[in-house]
Amino acid sequence: MARKVLVIGVDGATFDIILPLVKKGELPNFKKLMEEGAWGELESTIPPFSGPAWTSFQTGKSPANHGILDFVKKKKNSYESYYINSKNVKGPRLWDVLGGQGFKVGIINVMVTYPPSPVDGFILTGGLTPPGSHFSYPPELENEIRKKFGKYPLLPVGGIQLSRGDEEKYIRTFFNNEDKRIEIAKYLMRTRDWDFFMVMLEGADPLQHELWKYIDEKHPKHDKTTNYVKEAIPNFYKKVDRFINDCLQELGDEITLCVMSDHGFGPLCRYIIVNNFLKDIGMLHLKSSLGTKAKNIVFSFIRLDKLYKLLKRAGFSKLISTFRGGNKDKLLSQITLSFRDIDWSRTKAFSIGAGGQIYINVKGREPEGIVDPGKEYYEVRDVIIKKLKSLTDPKTGEKAIERVFTKEEVYNGKYFETAPDICFLYSRGYGTLHKEQFISPSIFIDSPTCGTHRMNGICLFYGSGICKGKIEGARIYDLAPTILHIFGLPIPVDMDG
Repeated sequence: MARKVLVIGVDGATFDIILPLVKKGELPNFKKLMEEGAWGELESTIPPFSGPAWTSFQTGKSPANHGILDFVKKKKNSYESYYINSKNVKGPRLWDVLGGQGFKVGIINVMVTYPPSPVDGFILTGGLTPPGSHFSYPPELENEIRKKFGKYPLLPVGGIQLSRGDEEKYIRTFFNNEDKRIEIAKYLMRTRDWDFFMVMLEGADPLQHELWKYIDEKHPKHDKTTNYVKEAIPNFYKKVDRFINDCLQELGDEITLCVMSDHGFGPLCRYIIVNNFLKDIGMLHLKSSLGTKAKNIVFSFIRLDKLYKLLKRAGFSKLISTFRGGNKDKLLSQITLSFRDIDWSRTKAFSIGAGGQIYINVKGREPEGIVDPGKEYYEVRDVIIKKLKSLTDPKTGEKAIERVFTKEEVYNGKYFETAPDICFLYSRGYGTLHKEQFISPSIFIDSPTCGTHRMNGICLFYGSGICKGKIEGARIYDLAPTILHIFGLPIPVDMDG
């Protein structure tokens, strides 16, 4: 049995970046793990978003069994939604199981850990922690961290938006945050007793969202830039590589090391606005009221996608988060089209969520449902699926959807009934917008960012007892039971991995 297990999570890490750098000799410690340990791609959740994916890692369960299906959660008996937090996670997490067996745990910056819950050890929460909130268990730990390291690096819930011309400042923000987080991790490794320790490094994800075009010569927006900007993504992986080396040097044979990501990454060129697609095929209708008609007129002149670009160019990135997350109570939703303008009495389907998931407006399940369960439900769903499969971008002539799934194909579990009725994986170069705002009259718009999530994350294991070789067919919810097995513990029967 290993005395210690260390997990380094790298949000959005992909072998598409790692392997070429390893080949060039620029990631010697990733190379060491690959040559002397086990490694391979790690399949993410559907859709491949950090909320459900990190929760699947924590619980060893698929989204249908832990209840986190997206960054947002649809309210019961409502068309509204809200951002997820740790209270929405159903069932024990890996560190709860370990703590219950007498193992000490330490968790830093893992998404969906706010609010922090009691553990046999400590937690510093990660993504989706509201600004100004208490972020540690035990509560006094945050004061210790502040006194020694200053402000603890937490991103705002909507993320940090890049303004045009501020690339170098944007990069320094994430590099500085990660430097501090690594120092905090090293400090806690040295000063606390632990058997299981995990730290999540988040910088790869936002850097790849905003800067992918500079490393991808095939990207339509590929452009020349300064070496500092062009090398930001490779340099972040090199930072992770040095941290791996520091951990191996300090902890040596004491640890089994796992390096993993929640999803992979790839190019993004065009957004699909799913509610506009549903409106176009006659499945979603707007109200005929004067207010909605007036908004529709405004909508044709003040398009949110155009405003987004203008705000970004003008340096007002903080304002973007007021509608990037689809907050219906903000001013922009009052003057342009939003969910408030949908005529539910004529709407058969709608989309909520960052992944574009589609819900059928079923009688008895939705507040104003009009689709009968049974035959009509399946007929409506089949029409939407057929249309989705043939959805073609008029600008490129390309099919926008790679695969379409019914809820039975993806969400086989305890929370099946609350799951969306249709979900899909978009084709390479495409993505979906957060939440439910219409943002543009078009089904397709050019994306202001240039990178997005893909299904193929990473997984590397290294240490005593780890068989060398390639890992095949690993899924993100396989890691929790694998780690329990390393500790010599039985796998809980309700884990899917």
